[in-house]
Amino acid sequence: MKKKIICIIPARTNSKRFKNKNFYKYRNIPIINYTIKAAIRSKIFDKIIISTDKKNFKNKYKNDNIEVLIRDKELSKYSLNVNELVLKIIKNEGLNKYYDVIGVLYPTAILRNYSDIQKAYRRFLKTKADSIIAATNFDFPAHQALIPTKKNFFFQSLSKKHNSPKYNNLYKNTFVDNGSLYLSKIKTFVNLKTFYSKKLCIYYMPRNRSLDINYKSDIKEIKTKKLL
Repeated sequence: MKKKIICIIPARTNSKRFKNKNFYKYRNIPIINYTIKAAIRSKIFDKIIISTDKKNFKNKYKNDNIEVLIRDKELSKYSLNVNELVLKIIKNEGLNKYYDVIGVLYPTAILRNYSDIQKAYRRFLKTKADSIIAATNFDFPAHQALIPTKKNFFFQSLSKKHNSPKYNNLYKNTFVDNGSLYLSKIKTFVNLKTFYSKKLCIYYMPRNRSLDINYKSDIKEIKTKKLL
């Protein structure tokens, strides 16, 4: 039997680093619309929920499977992270009664396209994972990271073994969440309250398409990329 899948696109207005970034117009199109279009075009979601505190937000796409949920004050707090938001939506809407898989797409990851969503879902099914996230390589060897000590000005290596020859190629198989795409069995997500399950799989995206817009300066970098 086909699994039922729901997608949540979180899009609040009170972002600090780049005010109203989810609705910033890039090429005269609100950034969020790129993600909505990719979600629709992927054809894997039975329903798409746009969670926003923008009261005048209008869904321009004539699609019965899209629902706009206007957040109340509790769900609009800056301190509320995305996992907490998704859990509250699941509870408030009773989504775990009707859906098997939940997905989250960040509006600001506009280089992630419909094909990425399709491929990630196919990999999710093929590997029989509990969850999958889009990821890319670290820019530098992760095991060589320097972290501050309790004493002012001083740092220490994250891994005391970073000088060992056997760690020289470790970074080649080290990845980081690129902040664009998340899928999980809804029961697993509710139980763990995170997409980082024990049976976690990744969908690899190259560094040049793993840009999540957090600053206005990121728009300049986006302009050098090709949107698919």
